Amino acid sequence: MDRVTQKGKRSRGEKKTMEILKEICREKPENIKNIVKKSIEEVEGLNYCRGHVWWMTFTYRGKQIRKSTETEDRKLAQRIYDKVRGEIAEGKWFEKLPGEERSFRELMEKFLSEHASKKKSAERFKGIANNLISFMGDLMVSEITPRIVNEYKIKRYKDGIKPANLNREISCLKKAYKEWEWIKSFRT
Repeated sequence: MDRVTQKGKRSRGEKKTMEILKEICREKPENIKNIVKKSIEEVEGLNYCRGHVWWMTFTYRGKQIRKSTETEDRKLAQRIYDKVRGEIAEGKWFEKLPGEERSFRELMEKFLSEHASKKKSAERFKGIANNLISFMGDLMVSEITPRIVNEYKIKRYKDGIKPANLNREISCLKKAYKEWEWIKSFRT
């Protein structure tokens, strides 16, 4: 059953989707890729109104972003959208977190000086930090992914470390990431 708006009409996005589907059904399979690409480009932009406020949709670094323009005026909303697209093109739109410009070595040194030095087990933290730095030291903080952490775990298991000790090392790594919020999220 088709979803319809309160007035009994389809929303703008639903109309666009129906047009795209009709066009895909008429075309040859080799042309479908171009139609889908073109339709994605058309969907980005100032494409829907929630209540009376205009929202914009665009892709940034492979992720779809939906953001309110916080205005009811369509022309002003379009200018806001155009400004945001320009800032994205210039690389100024999103705030860069400190982790995008700092190395893992800096993170662990900060962790050792500000957190681990206050603990009784400071020597243990130094050993853990040295193991982590030897594996990930030259990477930027934002480049460390769950895949890299898994490679570290495999390496440490091959070195003969016991699971409990490895868990302590990983929890130290998590603590360092969460303490200063140099990146948005960290998963192991």
